[in-house]
Amino acid sequence: MFKKISQTTMFLALCFMFLSMTAVLVQAEETNTFEDGYTITEKDREKLQQKREAEQAKLKAQQEKIKTEKEKLKAKNLEQAKKKVNEAIDRAIRKLNKIKDRVKNMPTVANDLKTRLNSKLDEWISKLNSRKAAVNAATTKDELKSAMEGFKADVKEAKRIIKDIVEAIHKTHLQKVIAKIEAFIPKIEEKVAAITDASKKAEATELVNNAKAQIANAKTLTDAGKIEEARKAIKQAYRDLKNALEIVNEKEGSNE
Repeated sequence: MFKKISQTTMFLALCFMFLSMTAVLVQAEETNTFEDGYTITEKDREKLQQKREAEQAKLKAQQEKIKTEKEKLKAKNLEQAKKKVNEAIDRAIRKLNKIKDRVKNMPTVANDLKTRLNSKLDEWISKLNSRKAAVNAATTKDELKSAMEGFKADVKEAKRIIKDIVEAIHKTHLQKVIAKIEAFIPKIEEKVAAITDASKKAEATELVNNAKAQIANAKTLTDAGKIEEARKAIKQAYRDLKNALEIVNEKEGSNE
């Protein structure tokens, strides 16, 4: 009987040893052992992997958000830049149209000159509208930059055209004023020649001659585009002729 019990005990011991070894093998498969003795199970690894993936997803979402915000800001800045450029173009177009209306309503400007001036104005208005269309079509900073290339040169040239047009208008007006004064001078000379008082006649004659010299100077200045100087010369001629007429009127009054 003792022998039978010993056999049973040995059998149980072998079974226990087998189970222990199996448990160790299973644990070895399910865990990792680090040098410091710390072990991590497969379940823990899955949790860490999930946490890592969640953090990566969160980081990616933040990066996408930042990217989206940058794109929105870039688009906003682009629209603001386009708006400013369009405002500058619109100001130039309004100024050209305003000048066009003024030219149209000026009675002192000949029709052929109006036609030439309006043709130039229409040409520049068309150029600026084309520039504006290119600006509005821009979808990137580089495209906007390309659309704006030459815009400053366009504005500078448009200003020069405006200056030339205004100068042409003033020149035409002054030429008409000069022509009227030149046509009136012989009539004054005739009246001065009829003065019997020698000193008064000499004074009036000198005034008329000064006026004629000023008118000749005004013509030269007008042709040279020196509008303000030409105006001053015309005003001086007008004063001289007016003074000469006053002397004539004094003579006529004394005769009465």
